[in-house]
Amino acid sequence: MSRAFAALSSIRKTTMSNMDKYESFFRYTSGRWLYNEKEQLAIRYVRFNVDALKKVAAEAVGASYCTDIRKTHEAFNKIFMLRFDNNAELVAKIPTPLVSPPHLCTASEVATMDYVRNVMGLPVPKVFGWCSRAETTDVGAEYILMEKIDGVVLSASWTKLKGQDAVDMMEQLISCEQSFSRHKFSQIGSLYYKEDVAPALQGRRLYADGVPDNEASDRFRIGPLAMWEVWCGRRVNITLDRGPWPDIMSFFSGIVRIQEEYLRFFARARPAPFDRPSEDASPSSYIPYFHRFLQVAPTLLPSMELQYPVLWHEDLHRSNIMMQPSGLPPVAAVLDWQTVSALPLILQAVSAAYIVYDGDPRIEIVPGNEKPRMPANYDELPPDEKRYLRIQQGLALRWKLYQSFMYQRCPSQWAALHHPYRPWLTSFMIELFASWFHGVSPLRQILVEIQSEWDSIAPGQPFPCPIDETELKRHETEYERTVLYKENVESLRADLGSGFDGEVSHNQYLQVKKLNEKMKFRWNEEEMGGPYPFQDGGYSYWLDF
Repeated sequence: MSRAFAALSSIRKTTMSNMDKYESFFRYTSGRWLYNEKEQLAIRYVRFNVDALKKVAAEAVGASYCTDIRKTHEAFNKIFMLRFDNNAELVAKIPTPLVSPPHLCTASEVATMDYVRNVMGLPVPKVFGWCSRAETTDVGAEYILMEKIDGVVLSASWTKLKGQDAVDMMEQLISCEQSFSRHKFSQIGSLYYKEDVAPALQGRRLYADGVPDNEASDRFRIGPLAMWEVWCGRRVNITLDRGPWPDIMSFFSGIVRIQEEYLRFFARARPAPFDRPSEDASPSSYIPYFHRFLQVAPTLLPSMELQYPVLWHEDLHRSNIMMQPSGLPPVAAVLDWQTVSALPLILQAVSAAYIVYDGDPRIEIVPGNEKPRMPANYDELPPDEKRYLRIQQGLALRWKLYQSFMYQRCPSQWAALHHPYRPWLTSFMIELFASWFHGVSPLRQILVEIQSEWDSIAPGQPFPCPIDETELKRHETEYERTVLYKENVESLRADLGSGFDGEVSHNQYLQVKKLNEKMKFRWNEEEMGGPYPFQDGGYSYWLDF
């Protein structure tokens, strides 16, 4: 009997009453969607053998049986808390169909957590057990069993941190970013255990030339890129190479080939009212702009120091940082290492999301050592408003302090973030994969901006792919409409109080649903730049229509 058949048989042996009892584990229960709800729920539904999960988890912590299991939260993954008869606790993570590709994402996440914890020495939960191939386990799904971290999420304590405690926390996280930039890898891709990559890749070095081997050199390898964008939706059916790639131009060429294949064979026409002008509706319209960018990209590249592939946690928001209940070091763990990959520093170094100040616009952040300024009418405000603004001023001051730390201690990160051509390089990656939904004009706008600055970028050299006056004039009108539509969609989302893809909480759903219908009735497609977005068939980032 095959392992796959045995796993399937095990699931079928689980009584129907047990499966029904755990149905809320399988379904997405954390919210509702204003549109495309059926599809959104489907890509978040994962059925598995709960009793088998409890059994393998008990074995992982040396317990006889699991005394309690509950779902704590969900997004890309279902997260469960398990308790056992020996008082042990652990966290189980089961990916939904949103997590693609199967096997690679889980295998890479586990290896990355191991590397970051045991080689970089960063605070990361310990993994007790895992399986990256659903067909080989009685659980019937991929899973990761990891350490439960005692502490509180930073989002719950951010405004309560005082003085030196806040400084200590920032210094610890800046040290994490220093570690990211110091570990330079040989190729662009994702990190795996050596045995999880193809034999041809096992003979390659882990680190870049000139970087000495260490205890990780024999255990880990760079393998295919597990980044969601190159696998999502029907792209999973594309058989083209996903890396690893030796350099940044090979990477750009590789992802262009993937998107070309998607457009040629998998992109579907959008139904009314979301059908588009003839240029945007033709897959062949996009491809010339991909290749135009590849012509100019080599001239935009930074020094090699900023091109080395490094691991980087680009999603250091306050819910991914666990704080110690008390004592030092203040950071107990950094969570969510899924899809963290080895990409060129110039493409992925970011200012950590937890610290970026985007609060009250009345707080003026000024250069130099001066504290952020209060509004001119501060003295006239009521006490509660003054108290609120003092908190905001403190948060803005932390943002300035973080930037000072980065400038002094992470010069490569600072240089990457302030490289003049970085916005074009990163925008191209975003617009490449979103092109079928965003249309041609955002791609073309990148080239328009580069062409306008070309004399300072490459003095004396002709622009290799000029945009003529006729094309430019047409583009200005189209891009203006694209920007208008994007701004109006963002404003609508704010008015509805919905999430990125129209998600709202259960208790707000009926109220917001009614408001959505009213807003749809008032929407003027011509004035707003496009069709009403929040209706079935509308663009959703996580769906591949």
